[in-house]
Amino acid sequence: MRARSMLRTARRTGRVGVGLVLAAAVAVVSVATGFMDPVSLLITVGGALAVTCVTFSRARLSSAWRHVAAALDDDASPEEVIAALKQLARIHRTGGAPALERAAAAEADPFVRQGIALALECQDEDELADVLLADARRTAAEGEAARHVLVTLGKLFPAFGLIGTLIGLVLLFRHLVDPSLTSIGPGLGIAVLT
Repeated sequence: MRARSMLRTARRTGRVGVGLVLAAAVAVVSVATGFMDPVSLLITVGGALAVTCVTFSRARLSSAWRHVAAALDDDASPEEVIAALKQLARIHRTGGAPALERAAAAEADPFVRQGIALALECQDEDELADVLLADARRTAAEGEAARHVLVTLGKLFPAFGLIGTLIGLVLLFRHLVDPSLTSIGPGLGIAVLT
C-alpha cells in the first residue's frame, strides 16, 4: 500500500512538473510573439485571484486547494479497494483485532482507516453508522465549500478580462486627440489581448 501511495505522489509531481514546463513554454512563446500582454495577464489573473483571496478565508482557500489536488490524484479503483478490504478481513481472521489495527494504520484511504478504528472501538452498530455518516456529510460539505471557491473563480476570470478590455479602451480613447497613431497602440493592445 505504501509503494502505491508513493507511486501516486510521484505521478502527481510529474504531472505538475510537466504542466508547469508547458505553461512556461506557452507563456514565453506568447510574450515573444505578442499574443500575450503581461499587463492583461496581471489584470485578469491577478484581479481574479486578489478578489478570491479577499472574499474567502485562508482556511477555506487551502481546503479548496486540497480538494482540487485530491480530485486530480489517482484514486484507487473499486477492485483495489475490495482487494484491500479482503486483505484486512484475512488479517483480522488470522491475527485478531491487534493485527487488524496495525494493518489499518498502513491503509491509504482515511475513511477506511477511520471506519476500522471505530469498528474496533464502538460496540453499537448504530453509533458506528452515525459517526461514519457524520464524517461523510462533513466531507461533502467541505467539497461543496471548495466547489463554491472554484465557481467564484470561474465567474471572476471573465469579469476581470472584461475589466481589462475596458481599461485598454479608456487608454486608447484618452490618446485619440493625439494625431500620432503611436500613442494609441498600447491601449489598443491591452483592449484586444485582455
